[in-house]
Amino acid sequence: MPEPWEKWWCEARDCSAVAGEMLAAGRYSHATFFAVQAMEMAAKAMVAAPVTWDELASASWEQASLYSWDQLATGMSPPRTHDLEKILSVPWVQSSAREDLLRHTRRLEQSLGVRDRYMAARYPDQWPEDAPPPSRVFSADHAMSAMSAMGAWMYHCGQRFRKRSTPGPSSTAASS
Repeated sequence: MPEPWEKWWCEARDCSAVAGEMLAAGRYSHATFFAVQAMEMAAKAMVAAPVTWDELASASWEQASLYSWDQLATGMSPPRTHDLEKILSVPWVQSSAREDLLRHTRRLEQSLGVRDRYMAARYPDQWPEDAPPPSRVFSADHAMSAMSAMGAWMYHCGQRFRKRSTPGPSSTAASS
């Protein structure tokens, strides 16, 4: 049976594939939405995966002491939010990769003129009243920006998960 982090990672990879298909089809708002979904699900996989000793060593004692040994050894339940900053608030996620991801997503939000890229890609009523629907606002550049951030983040997560992969039926989730 797959571990909880493996389920999140599997779904992240699936959303990543759908994002690519939507980009190829010229469905830019949907490509952006699925790229954002992939990033969020991969982030939740990072939180749900058990912490390695090397990862724990990168956190200060003060930071690590906020978590129980059970949370560290078995992984945590990811927060129920679309806010990447909140999802990735754990100290063992490499800070440079986290900051790169957050910088890319903030840039996307600024270029769209919206505060929350998830809500903007999913709910037309999140836009100003006089704005056209998201399918007419998102451009290839927006989708490519989201895909670029997603690709870098998925690569980073994949590197972490490959390190923890062990032979057996559940290791296939980390290997693709």
